[in-house]
Amino acid sequence: MDRDDLIDLFSEFGPIDIRRMFNGYGIVADGVNFAMSLRARLIFRVDDLTAARYDAEGLKPFQYQTRNKTVVVKSYRHIPERLYDDPEELAVWAREAVGAAQRAKAGKAAKRETAKTRHHSRSPVPRRKQKPPDRHRAKAPELRRKKYQASGDLDLAGRRIFRVGLADDAVAAIAFGGIEAGISPLDQGLGVVASLQHRDADRHCHPAKDFAG
Repeated sequence: MDRDDLIDLFSEFGPIDIRRMFNGYGIVADGVNFAMSLRARLIFRVDDLTAARYDAEGLKPFQYQTRNKTVVVKSYRHIPERLYDDPEELAVWAREAVGAAQRAKAGKAAKRETAKTRHHSRSPVPRRKQKPPDRHRAKAPELRRKKYQASGDLDLAGRRIFRVGLADDAVAAIAFGGIEAGISPLDQGLGVVASLQHRDADRHCHPAKDFAG
């Protein structure tokens, strides 16, 4: 079925716009696609208000086969065979198909409008409140100062000399203890030498007296 055949078939209906689609044509009137011509057959748009007429004729929904399954399109149905020879009755069915297509278009527009309304009516997501500053963190320098003073740190002119904790104090004590252990024998030896030198000096300055008489 070519374009000329379609124009003759819809002559009683009125002007139509024929558009190439798939392996056939899409038929448009009043701004809606209400029919398709596929494989030399016509299928019209239907909805709940017009489906009863097709059911009475025993006309099944349009379907097509894919590689994996059969797809059923319930919104389109084949027309009766007699309509191909009766343009006047076909025009009646065609007008009903246009009405079904227009209602479907209006329903889609209403859904889009509803979706927009819901989107704009949504309350904005509240921002997370910032947590107040931690008091413990604010007092951290003071706590560290107390820790230094408790660990026996030296404070000269308001300045901390050793910034070590209790564990570090223990390590420092061991280190200084080792140094003192090495220095003590040396101090003892130097003390003996100094004592002998002092004794010799006393002998030269103050000679010993003979108290034997």
